[in-house]
Amino acid sequence: MFKTSDTTILRFLWGGLKTSLGWAALGMVAPAAALDLALSPAQFCQAPAGWGEHLQSLRAKPADYLATLQRWGQSLRACRAQSAFPVQAVWLRLHACDGPHLPEIFDRMQMRGYNRVYLETLYDGRILLPAAENNTPWQSVANRPGQAKQDLMAEAIAAGRARGMQVYAWKHALNVGYAYGVRPDREAVLARNGHGKTSLDLLPDPNSPTGEVQAFADPTHPQIQEDLRLAIAATLQRQPDGVLLDYIRYVRQTGGASIATTVRDLWIYGETARQAFLTAVPPPQQELRERFLTQGFVTANEVARLGAPQSRGGERPPPQSQSCAPPPLGGRVDPPASPLARAVVATGRRVCPNGDRGFFGDGWGAGGTGRVAGRGGVFPRGESGDRPGV
Repeated sequence: MFKTSDTTILRFLWGGLKTSLGWAALGMVAPAAALDLALSPAQFCQAPAGWGEHLQSLRAKPADYLATLQRWGQSLRACRAQSAFPVQAVWLRLHACDGPHLPEIFDRMQMRGYNRVYLETLYDGRILLPAAENNTPWQSVANRPGQAKQDLMAEAIAAGRARGMQVYAWKHALNVGYAYGVRPDREAVLARNGHGKTSLDLLPDPNSPTGEVQAFADPTHPQIQEDLRLAIAATLQRQPDGVLLDYIRYVRQTGGASIATTVRDLWIYGETARQAFLTAVPPPQQELRERFLTQGFVTANEVARLGAPQSRGGERPPPQSQSCAPPPLGGRVDPPASPLARAVVATGRRVCPNGDRGFFGDGWGAGGTGRVAGRGGVFPRGESGDRPGV
C-alpha cells in the first residue's frame, strides 16, 4: 500500500507528465476542467489543443455535449467582441450524404473561430429543401431513397444555433442552374442576347470536368420572380438569420467576349426584357429604341424625327439598381423597389443593394442588421470571410 506521502509524489509526477506530454500523447482525452476556454484574438479565437478530441468524446453524452457547446459559444462571442474582426464567416455547401456529419462539420468550423455560416441553400440547380415539401422547380439536394423528409437546411440552422453561430441562407439568384435551364417550361425564362443565344449556348457542356454549368435567367420574367419568391418563402419558414442573394448579374464570359461591343451582345433580347426596355419610354421613343435594338444604332435624322429618348414624365427615370456606400453597423438602407426585394422585406428583414464596385459586385441580401450584401457575402465594415466552406 502507498503511504500518503507516496500518493502525493505520484500525483505530482502524473501532473508533470500531463503538462510536458499533453493528454493526446498519453492516449487520453482531457476532461472539460483541463481545457482553457479563454480564447485569444491573437490566436484568431481558435480552439486550444485537445478540444476536438474532447468534443468527440462527449457526443455520446448529449446533455454534457450541449452544455459544453454552449460554454464554448459564450467564449467565442467574448473573443470575437475583442477582435478587430467581430465576425468571421465561412461558406458551407452540404450534400445528400452530410446529414449524419453535421455535428462534426459545425464543431470544426467553431473550433476554427467562425461565428457565422453562409449556408448555400440554392446552388447549381439544386435547393436545400426536403423533397416532400419542395414545391419549387429546383431538385432537392437530399434526393436519395429514404431522404424525402430530411430537412438539411433546418438541421444545419439548428446546429449553428446550438453553438451560438449565425446561419445565413445563401442563394444563387439569376444563375438558376443547368437543370432549371433545360426544363421545357422554363426555356423562355433564360436571358437571351441579340444573337439568339442563351448562356447555355456559350458555356461548356454539363458533362465537362470544368465544373458547374451556369444558366442565367432574365430578371424581368415573372416566372423567375415567382420561382425565387417560393424558394425564399420556404427558406424563411426555417428562420435563418438572413437571406443572401448571389449572382445578381448576367453571364460573365472570358477573353474578347467579356466585353460587349454591340447592343446585340447585351442580354436584353428575351421577350419580357425587350418589352420592358421598349415600354420604359412613351411613343414615339419606343420606335427609336426598337430601331436601336434591331440595327444596333440610330441616326441623327431618326433622333430628330422621333424625338430624344426620355421617360414618360419627361425626366430621366431613376436607376432601378445602383451601388451604395456601406452603412454604419446597425444602420438601415432602403431596399430596391423590385417584387423580389419586397417579398423579402415583407418578412421584416431589411435589404441593402450591393455596396461595393469591386469584388463584391453582383448581390444583395437581407439580414437582421441591414448590412451591405455583395458577391462575396454580407460584410459590415471590419468583417472578414473565407471561401470556400469547410
